[in-house]
Amino acid sequence: MIRRDDRGVSDLVGFVLIFSVIIGSAAVIFTVGLGTLDDYKAGVQTQNAEGTMRSVDDALVAIESGRSPHRTVQMRLHDGRLRLSNESDTAINVTVSTPDGTSTTGFSPGTLAYRLDGSTVAYQGGAVFRADGESAVAVDGPGFRCDEGSVAIVSVVSLRASGSTQRSGSVTTVEFERDRTTLHVPTGGSPVVDAGEEATVEVTVRSDYDAAWERPMTEAGWSTPSPNTYTCDATRVVVRETVVDVGLGS
Repeated sequence: MIRRDDRGVSDLVGFVLIFSVIIGSAAVIFTVGLGTLDDYKAGVQTQNAEGTMRSVDDALVAIESGRSPHRTVQMRLHDGRLRLSNESDTAINVTVSTPDGTSTTGFSPGTLAYRLDGSTVAYQGGAVFRADGESAVAVDGPGFRCDEGSVAIVSVVSLRASGSTQRSGSVTTVEFERDRTTLHVPTGGSPVVDAGEEATVEVTVRSDYDAAWERPMTEAGWSTPSPNTYTCDATRVVVRETVVDVGLGS
């Protein structure tokens, strides 16, 4: 026979167990939900940064094309960091081979990158890339064009710091000012090749996003004989560089 006081103890133990399960479940739901909310927030912030970097690309296209010598873009950094780097391990090399010889021009274009947690949105050489961990994709392609047998254009935008190279905080203003545009090919107003002949243009890319260059390059008509190498046969060739000073405001 169960005594009344034993029954009371059993009820108390049962209540404590049920209460503990409820509290534990709530804690798990809160922890998982909070992590999911943080992930969602970071995803939204990175998506916004991608849109802003497209605006950076539009501003630099305007400068590169000569439509404007100066542009300003506001960037909301939230919890991320904006950094301008000009590292030597980032390079674009352009080799033009004609019946008369071969010439190679090298560029260190610099990279303007927004980083948040494990994601990066970056402008480099005239293109915009997004990287999540080890995977990277092109958001906007560079100003490189190949019309096989006709025209090859390589237009590189190189960024140079005019002050601070990094910023963090809520909002920052990025100012772009054209420094110079240099026409490397052709030189002296002379055609690259004689009538009826072709030049072979080879572009090699070395960067943190080099694999992501392939899709926009092939979509622009370039062939890919080997990784990170792109070629085009053309009778007219233009290779130019636009150097832009970048100021990261407060």
